[in-house]
Amino acid sequence: MMIEACLAALLASGATGAPAARHVHPAATKEVRDGPNRARPSLAVVISIDQFPSRYLKQFAPLFGKDGFAAFQRGAVFEASRYPYATTVTGPGHAAIGTGLPPSRSGIVGNAWYERGSEDRGKPSVVYCVDDPHTELVTAIGGKVAPLPLPGRRFSPANLSGDALGDRVVETYPRARVIGVALKDRAAILMAGRRAHAAYWFSEEGQRFVSSRYYPGVNPTLLAHRTDCVSWGASFAGCGWKAWSPRRGLGDQLDAAGVFDTPETAAFEKVPDGLARTGPDAYRIESAKGLLFTPYGNTLLLDFARRVVDLEKLGRRGAPDLLFLGLSSMDYIGHQFGPDSAEVADTVRRLDSDLAAFVRHVTGAVGAGRVTFVLTADHGVQAIPNVARARAEREGKAADVGEVPASLVEALAADAARAAAGAPAENAPRRVAYFMEPGLWFDWSAISEPSRGPVEAERVRRAVRDALAPGKVEGVSSTWTSGDLLAPCQRQAGDEAAERLRLCEAVRQSFRADRSPDVVVTLRPGWIWKSGESATTHGQPVADDMEVPLVLWGAGIVRGLRSTAQASPLDIAPTLGALLGVEAGRPGARPLPCLTEAVRARSAPVRRSRRGRRRSPGRRAPPRGRLQPSRQGCDERSAATMARVEGERLSV
Repeated sequence: MMIEACLAALLASGATGAPAARHVHPAATKEVRDGPNRARPSLAVVISIDQFPSRYLKQFAPLFGKDGFAAFQRGAVFEASRYPYATTVTGPGHAAIGTGLPPSRSGIVGNAWYERGSEDRGKPSVVYCVDDPHTELVTAIGGKVAPLPLPGRRFSPANLSGDALGDRVVETYPRARVIGVALKDRAAILMAGRRAHAAYWFSEEGQRFVSSRYYPGVNPTLLAHRTDCVSWGASFAGCGWKAWSPRRGLGDQLDAAGVFDTPETAAFEKVPDGLARTGPDAYRIESAKGLLFTPYGNTLLLDFARRVVDLEKLGRRGAPDLLFLGLSSMDYIGHQFGPDSAEVADTVRRLDSDLAAFVRHVTGAVGAGRVTFVLTADHGVQAIPNVARARAEREGKAADVGEVPASLVEALAADAARAAAGAPAENAPRRVAYFMEPGLWFDWSAISEPSRGPVEAERVRRAVRDALAPGKVEGVSSTWTSGDLLAPCQRQAGDEAAERLRLCEAVRQSFRADRSPDVVVTLRPGWIWKSGESATTHGQPVADDMEVPLVLWGAGIVRGLRSTAQASPLDIAPTLGALLGVEAGRPGARPLPCLTEAVRARSAPVRRSRRGRRRSPGRRAPPRGRLQPSRQGCDERSAATMARVEGERLSV
């Protein structure tokens, strides 16, 4: 009760295998292609829509106006954009967008991972991807940045490895600003990088946007802002956000948008806490958490982002600024209602309008031809299995879909590990220390003697791998030990071998030995991990989860380009880096072929001195220790508590 009282007081104080690539753009004049947008931008805005597969741009096109998604697509569209790695979840996705690195290099191998060896200290721990026990959450009180005492909410990019695009911009341009804004903490933090000036995210517990003491440029005026749309008494009357009726706005466009949402399929949806269903097509918003599960969450985020642009004078500082936006409500809604629902269709429709308003505001404030926009997503999503089955039956087709119970996989893994290691039966509950997509971490103290070496440990892992292999567990497509993933992928002839090679390469790009699971499990297309709170999910190396939009538009970008060349959101960092004159992304990365001729002619990156990197005058550089991965993990949560309380939040 003490924490709740303190919080109340603070709030009250007022404060691969791709077809031949093609690039198509209109046979237009040089002025049309390079015209008024040929200069480098003074502001680049990267917009990540959480859980937005690329198929949505075509599926929901009948719902779009002329100034939202349609306007973006008048720039450069990479139609074959696809993540190259397996663990398609929020943390790795936003780290990839910001750094241009796969999880194996960024270190963000999942939304969370088990801290190896923590059981030996008597306190098994799970590390959330942005945990940092050395910092604290902050808000604004009396016009100043002040602590906000919420337990277990100490966040920073300390676990992120490698430089982000934002880090390189800060090093090169002392007057530049790099800021991340999202509803989810990990989205804002991981896109912005380790040397960002600030990151802001929405705290449903604090019912406001918050930040971290880690950042030197947190603006207390922004933190003190309470939008009229959130009245803290959960009425949301300021913007009329008390209720949501998805079908009302869609009218007769449901069929045109490919919606498959019937009274029968509605039974497979799961209405979240904070949102109450008051009729067949009506919801009442009952809390700040409930707000996030409606389109109004994205509206709230973009309203805050406009204030960031205005108060920080982004794009008007004499140096290129970077703004990263994470629109997370699509993910919250998609998990509960599925991609075939009217709820998702209405959310996309409203987001189209909200994005149009945001773009008008930014270009009006900064100037036409001075802003570059990037539109992408951190991952896609799979259909609710029962809904996919019902749709297939209506169309007279068969559907290979289903759910794999995590509890079944854990039990089989524990039995196989015990049998292989000869561990005592009484230790059974502890053999699997933690499970989260994409696999299992073992409690080695319960499996084998500490004196047993790596060869014996790998033998135990292989026994578990084989017990969970395709054919043993329905829905599983492949299983891998950490030892398998340390070796090169094997190339063999045949279609099955080619698919296994693809899976191997994707899983290896998600793997880092000190953080990744002992055994990795992937599922077939249409199969998901069974969850008690979500109707569907993502996270697999399958098309529905890997294929996301990649669209660039604005200053320095060729107009009307349509490309089927292989591309991925990992290309954003090197492309914007070339546009802004810095090196970014993985070694040897090349920018996408979408920059105007004028930009390409002068796109040689600024050379940096490794010994003497430029920093902003008076700007406090993060202590070197903060840039190292935290070994303490979540101080206040055991693995069991984390899995029970945070499991669903971390899996999205």
